Amino acid sequence: MAERLLKKKHGNVRVTIVRPSIVISCQEEPMVGWTETLSAAGGLTYTVSIGLAKYMQMIKSTIIDIVPCDFVSNMIICVSVYAAQQPEGYFNVSHATTSHLNPLSIE
Repeated sequence: MAERLLKKKHGNVRVTIVRPSIVISCQEEPMVGWTETLSAAGGLTYTVSIGLAKYMQMIKSTIIDIVPCDFVSNMIICVSVYAAQQPEGYFNVSHATTSHLNPLSIE
């Protein structure tokens, strides 16, 4: 609803919305595994990485759509630069996901 309202009311302001999938800890920047919070998938990836969670019951064919935090922040920078070069009134929604190019399955 907020996106629809923005699209209707943004006028001459350039608007870019980034929709990430499930955000996890960083892959490279500022350091490997960096996370600010253990909520949501951060807690899950952290407990697995330190060996606390060793087994999880899942369906093998499930695709997990997770994206590292540094990928999302880099995408925000890139789409901001791109949007700044567009004409006034530009509106865009970008998705920061990985499953279409690099799917991660449980198998």
